[in-house]
Amino acid sequence: MDDSYEISVVPLEKSHIPATCEVFLSTFADEAFTKHIYNLTSPGAKRALTKALSYRLNSYIDVSHPVFIAMADNEIIGFAVASAVSTELPFKRSVSQAPLLLMHLLQLLKYVKFRNMYSIFKLARKPDNLHGPYIFLEAIGVLPFYQGRGVGGELLNSLICHGSSLNKCKGIYLFTGDYLNTKIYSRYGFNIIDKKSCPLFTAYHMFKELNFQETDI
Repeated sequence: MDDSYEISVVPLEKSHIPATCEVFLSTFADEAFTKHIYNLTSPGAKRALTKALSYRLNSYIDVSHPVFIAMADNEIIGFAVASAVSTELPFKRSVSQAPLLLMHLLQLLKYVKFRNMYSIFKLARKPDNLHGPYIFLEAIGVLPFYQGRGVGGELLNSLICHGSSLNKCKGIYLFTGDYLNTKIYSRYGFNIIDKKSCPLFTAYHMFKELNFQETDI
């Protein structure tokens, strides 16, 4: 494929979920948190994670959480999964997918590296100085071929525009286990607000402030 492709960023639809799960596995298998939480060396582990992620994405669509995908030549090449933190933001809660999600999470437990979980919980703990309402960017990934070509930036900009359109949304929060990622996020206005370290790796917690309105629209 040459470089003459056009990138479009659109909200996730249910028909996109299988391909989005494939992109997630391609981009997150070696991500710091993922590889220290799960043993993904077996096909069974990847199937279990795919099923759990699929039902999670279904539930996010049902409650209108902000999930975007990037496409080129009708192929999904990237994604950004986020959720709202605070009842002040206009997102519903749904239990329609909860039983199936719980079932697949239980199946995934056999592949969890429990010896690492105490450290992981400490690394992922929300900073004490973080207060809502805000959007939590849970995961963002781009296929290797398209990395460094602005796809991640398009996804981030879509999420930033979405957050800016929400009444009372103070900003966007994320954490990453890769220091190089902090350099990318800083280009889009994210600042490191906390850093947590353990023998496994260091986690960087970042926040981008958004303009928000105190009064209802």
